[in-house]
This record gives sequence, C-alpha cells and structure tokens, in this order.
Amino acid sequence: MKMNNSEGRLGEFERHLTGGFEHGKLMFLENSDPSIGTELVMFFMDVEYDPVRVTFDPEGMASIHSDGHNWHMLSADQLMMLSDMCEEAVRMWEKWDEEHQDDG
Repeated sequence: MKMNNSEGRLGEFERHLTGGFEHGKLMFLENSDPSIGTELVMFFMDVEYDPVRVTFDPEGMASIHSDGHNWHMLSADQLMMLSDMCEEAVRMWEKWDEEHQDDG
C-alpha cells in the first residue's frame, strides 16, 4: 500500500507542514544530534491533517513521534500502510548497510 501525495496547493501545504519533505516516502536523513546519526524517516498527514513523523529502525520497528501534538489519529488504511513501510524499511536498511559497510 502506498500513500498518494496531494498535488497543487494542497501538496504545497503538506510539504510546508512537514518541513518541505514529500510525504508518504521513506528517506534517509542525518539527524542534527550526532549520537543518533542517520535515520530512516517518513512524513505523512493524519486524518485530522496534522503532520506525522515516523522513524524506522533496521528491525522494522516504527516510532511515531508526536512533535508537539498530544496525539495522532490514524485510519485503518494508514495503519496498514505503516505496516507495509516497516517491511520496506528493513530492506532499505539492509541496502544502506551494504553500501556503507566500508565507511568505518
């Protein structure tokens, strides 16, 4: 299951709320905290249109970050999408590890 990105003004608004990042897409980002290092992150909008940031570890565990919100409301489709993204995250981390095994 893949999350569709909105187009036009709505898409611009979504990117604004997620710090300019495309939502529904897994991406590696360097955390500003060097003790954390590289994170596999995805942004999307919850059903109340609040931005959601999710990080994925190499074992496929997802952490949903509140980032100033008291809660996030997710639909069944969004939860299934997160499950699919957990599986994709494992594959992406394996590939990342292969590409960076000689980096130290």
